[in-house]
Amino acid sequence: MLAKALRGVNRSLHDYRWFLYYLQREMTLNPRHRERIAALIGHCLPGGNVASPSEMSRAMAEKLKRHGFAMADGLVSSQKVDDIREYLEGQKFYDPRHPEMGGVSDPGEVPPTCYHGYYPDDVVVSAPHLMRIANDPLILDALELVFGSKPTITTALIWWLFSSYDFADKEREQFLWNTSNMHRDIDDWLQIKLFIYLTDVAEETAPHLFLEGSHSGGPGAGKSTIPLDFVGKTCSEKVIAVHGKAGAAWLENPFGFHLGKKPETGNRLIAAISYSLLPTPFTIGRTSVRPEESKTFDPYVNRLWMAPNKDAQKNLAR
Repeated sequence: MLAKALRGVNRSLHDYRWFLYYLQREMTLNPRHRERIAALIGHCLPGGNVASPSEMSRAMAEKLKRHGFAMADGLVSSQKVDDIREYLEGQKFYDPRHPEMGGVSDPGEVPPTCYHGYYPDDVVVSAPHLMRIANDPLILDALELVFGSKPTITTALIWWLFSSYDFADKEREQFLWNTSNMHRDIDDWLQIKLFIYLTDVAEETAPHLFLEGSHSGGPGAGKSTIPLDFVGKTCSEKVIAVHGKAGAAWLENPFGFHLGKKPETGNRLIAAISYSLLPTPFTIGRTSVRPEESKTFDPYVNRLWMAPNKDAQKNLAR
């Protein structure tokens, strides 16, 4: 515990984002208190005055506020998924828990001790269509209605989940715990994530589970994890299991309890874009990628990942 605390202090002294991160985690897990603080922060940030949001954006915002979850049907076409998948075929992904594995480009060649495979940040933000999808007015307008300000894109991830994991490595117990307990993401006072399936997902291919309404109360209030068995016994009707074809997309408040099930057959590929009130320690601003299409993006929303290499650290400090 002491070593963990000292690491937190050291991180906070060197990067203010760690201080903000630890502050909101330790200060309160009470959803009502967090909502009030988030509203105050949002009131002080740019934006919050969407001129003419579409009815779909309004509906998505209301679902996020009430349920913590909203599907984004029609956001990602099958052609865009095909383009992203074709681009990724020539890219390497990495398992952060097993750096000795090195980079692998073929999901069929991962070692049996590999469960996750993440693509590097610069590969992700250079993927065709992805950051334009992240900046779709439908999404940004809905989020501005929820945040009370313009959101900030803080992370962009694409990763594999492999069914070939053999439970034989040192991560076995952690893996089993992660797949039997729902958890909250506690990265900012308010955060919304856009998830996109890049492979078809059915019951046996690791559907994402979300406990409806848990972002604002219900079972597990004040806790950061909750056993999946307990949820199944007490409020199974509130569990949303997301199945769908590649291209299925949804917005979610990850402070609500959620879980990625273990894939029984096949591998799952998924993308996730995080939108926060404040910069987080996990911000992708270190990338130097600046796609041509980014010239049309809102500079505030995208200020962290769009930074050219020489200004990346400067912008992270703002």
